Amino acid sequence: MTDTRTVDDALNRFTLIDGQGDGDTTACAMTALAWVAGEAWTDHPRCANRALASLVIAANDADDTTVEDRRHIVREGATGVIGTWWVPDSVVARAVASIDADPVTRALGVIAVVRWWAASDTKPDANLTRADLTGAYLADADLTRANLARAYLADADLTGANLTGAYLADADLTRANLADANLTRAYLTRAYLTDADLTRANLADANLADANLTGADLADANLTGAKGDAGTCLPVGWHVNDRGLIVKGPS
Repeated sequence: MTDTRTVDDALNRFTLIDGQGDGDTTACAMTALAWVAGEAWTDHPRCANRALASLVIAANDADDTTVEDRRHIVREGATGVIGTWWVPDSVVARAVASIDADPVTRALGVIAVVRWWAASDTKPDANLTRADLTGAYLADADLTRANLARAYLADADLTGANLTGAYLADADLTRANLADANLTRAYLTRAYLTDADLTRANLADANLADANLTGADLADANLTGAKGDAGTCLPVGWHVNDRGLIVKGPS
């Protein structure tokens, strides 16, 4: 019979630190939760929604986060992170948009919202139209075909996010980090991508795709100062110039 691991077992065994920990005496909030769930030593366990796990990691590693903060996240994550693999990332994003707070308070608030949504019989729609996601941490989020019309995503971290077919008309993506994001067939009419980063990120996982805008609708989009590189895949009529900027016209 497999031993059942509890949160108390994890908190008694591990000192919670920033970074993943060694799996013996130290852990972060997410690796501790993966251990409770009986998974391999990882900060992105299969049992957890990936965007939510990334949010927990950001809170765990924030400069002002204390050991007690990490312990609190682990306790809440036992029912609000473990078992959320099936929760749509749009639900996480909508929760992020509703909570303007420090990283730990935001993570705890999002966990609470996700727990409530998962338990709800009605599963209310997470419409992201006009959502204020300014500066939001949404790395690796799956926002395929999400409705983000007129959403505020300035300075948002969307590294590696899947925005395939997303509706981003009139969205503000000023200075957004879209490195390795997939924007295939995204609708970006009149979107603001001023100073956005669409270059290939320097990530340990070399299998991540480059920023991909193949087939994206960029009619009237503003890409002033947007950055790209040889790995940035753009639709016909756009290219990266010799200064690393994305511009309209033949290469």
